[in-house]
Amino acid sequence: MQKSEVDSLRWLTAFRALVDDIVGRCDARVISWAGDGVLTEFASPVVAVRAAYDLQCDLMSPLTRERIGLDLRIGLHLANVIEDHGDILGDGVNVASRIEAKATAGAVYLSRSVFD
Repeated sequence: MQKSEVDSLRWLTAFRALVDDIVGRCDARVISWAGDGVLTEFASPVVAVRAAYDLQCDLMSPLTRERIGLDLRIGLHLANVIEDHGDILGDGVNVASRIEAKATAGAVYLSRSVFD
């Protein structure tokens, strides 16, 4: 945003379209967006891992790197959540956020529950 709001909006729009496409193919849903951060919900941890992998691969492709240029960190956790007015809340969301914060750029980090 500091360099160019127009360019930032352009890459953010392309990034959101990419995420929407991958999430839509997985019969999952985007819960919320916060800048370049996104909270999604999947019915299956296996599908979530595959979607995260596909997203990271797409972001690393030369064409997408040129168009979006974003190094994303992804954290996945499997837990019960509470739905409230279309949002999801609970410890599961908090743990996923903490896992994402520990991830390195371009990586997908999993909790033990997802791995198992």
